[in-house]
Parts: sequence; structure tokens; C-alpha cells
Amino acid sequence: MESANNHLKLEDHNQSHGDIINPDPNAGDASANKSIGSSVQESDFNAALDQAADAFGDAKGKAKDLKGKVGDTLGEFKDTAFDAFDKAKSQAGALLNEAKNKDGENPNDNKSKGSESGEKVADLDKSAKSQSGSSSSGSKSAEDGLHVSPDALADTKSLDPTQVRNEENLAARLGANGDFLDGGGGSNTVIGAGGSDIIRGDTEGSFNTVTTGTGKDLITLGQEATNRVFDFDPANDQFGLTDSLTLDSILFGQGTNPQTGGLDQPLDSKNNTVVVDKTSEHILASLTFTNVGDISDQNFVQVSSQDLDRLAAGATGQAAKAA
Repeated sequence: MESANNHLKLEDHNQSHGDIINPDPNAGDASANKSIGSSVQESDFNAALDQAADAFGDAKGKAKDLKGKVGDTLGEFKDTAFDAFDKAKSQAGALLNEAKNKDGENPNDNKSKGSESGEKVADLDKSAKSQSGSSSSGSKSAEDGLHVSPDALADTKSLDPTQVRNEENLAARLGANGDFLDGGGGSNTVIGAGGSDIIRGDTEGSFNTVTTGTGKDLITLGQEATNRVFDFDPANDQFGLTDSLTLDSILFGQGTNPQTGGLDQPLDSKNNTVVVDKTSEHILASLTFTNVGDISDQNFVQVSSQDLDRLAAGATGQAAKAA
């Protein structure tokens, strides 16, 4: 049916436009014209198909060539990578064997070298600690924080023995409202009251954090004991030097350590006045937030250790009675 319809349409077309398709009136009938038109159309279509087939064939061939080249390249890369790995493995093995042979030949030398290396590391560590101590406080034992070289302090002063008096009657100084506070050994916190208190801070090996009260307070100092003192009043408060110390061994000056971290500040902070036993470079007292210019010989007295012991015994007896 489709062929017959096309034939009818073509005949109609030829009938309405016969002068275009068949300009020669003597040229044959309509069916012959239709056959010629169909042959022309099929020839053009077949030519286009042949061109497409040729183009596809060329593309396929090129794709095949490209695939071959990529495969060759990947193969070359794989071979190169394996060669490099094998060479590196071989070199590493040779170096390891060489090291083992040297260890076997001179085991003592290697131990010696290791020992020397360890000694050098230790020396460097020691040097670093020493330099760190020098930069922060100049102390021979700066790492413990309880020693400082007098050279590391500013505006240092020594005591004038003629200006330092003896405190002969400790009980009278204590008065009726004062307290005798003995921190003892170890690390202690001592808080003064409102009267004139006597705070014992001379026990060897002790570290006391002291807050004075509002009275005329006395803090005793002794060899190898340290007191960090808050609220020291240079106009009223004093230090009592016990028998374990000599007047000519006492020096005080302004700290120069730039670290100022509040309660955690070092004893030789630039905010503090530092009292030092020159014979051992031990810090006897550190007065927080105190200017050395406010401290003088009048802030020091000498006390007898026996008097302190008697006062301590009396305070203990009174405490026992009160209990």
C-alpha cells in the first residue's frame, strides 16, 4: 500500500508539475520518470552510507592504534617502576649489610660512640638549664627557684651591723593580742591576725607562704628556709635574723626576673624585694610587690633561737590548756 500511495502521489505531482519533471513532451510516460527519480535518490543515499562507513572504519582503525600505543606506554611505565624499586631495595640491603659488618668488627667502638653521644646530650641539657637559669635569675641552682646570685639582683644593699638591734623580749613584743605562728617544716601557709604577730619561718628546709596582718609583725629567718611574704609593711613589719645567720651574710635587692605571673611568679620577680643569704645564695624571703627602696636596716632585728624555742613552748602549753 505504501508503494502504491507513493506512486499515486508521484503521478499527481507529475500531473500538476509535468513541465518541471518532464519538460520534453516526447520523453516517455510518468512511470518512466518515476523510475529515473528513484534511481537518483537511491544513488545519493548509498554514496552517503559508503562515506559514513569509510569514516567509521578510519575512526576504528585510529582507536585501535591509540589503544596499542597506550598499552605500550603503560607497559614501559610499569617496567621502569619495577626497575627503580628493585634498585632502591638493593641499595638499602647493601647499606644494612655494611652497617652490620661494622658493628661486628668494632662493637666496643660503637658502644663508645653511643656513650660519647649520650654524654654530649647530657652536657647540652646541662648547658641549656644553666643558660635558662642565668637568663631568668642568674642562680647557681636556678632550677629549684630557691637560690639566686646577688649579681642577678638590682640595687643590692648589705646590712650595717650598727643599725641592727637585738630583740630581747619576744613575749613583750607579742603582747596580749598577738599570735605566735609556727609553720614548722615543709611547705606551709601562714595567715597573720590583727595583732602584732610573731611568725616563725626559720625552720631549715621549710617553704612558707605568709600573709601578714595589720599589726607590727615579726617574721623570723633562718639558714636554708624560705618565706614568700605578702602584704609586708615596710613601715611596721620586721625580719628577725636567728643565730644560724650572720649580719654580714645578709643582702637584699630588687628582683630582675621578667616573669610576673601573679601568685605563680618566681621569687626573684622584678616586682619583688629579695633577701638572700650570700654564703649559700639561698633566698630567705621574697617580698611580693615591694620596692627595695622601701626596705632598710630598720626592717631587721636579731633574735635568739633559745628565746624563740621558749616562746614556742609557752604557746604550745597555752594551746594545751585551752584545749
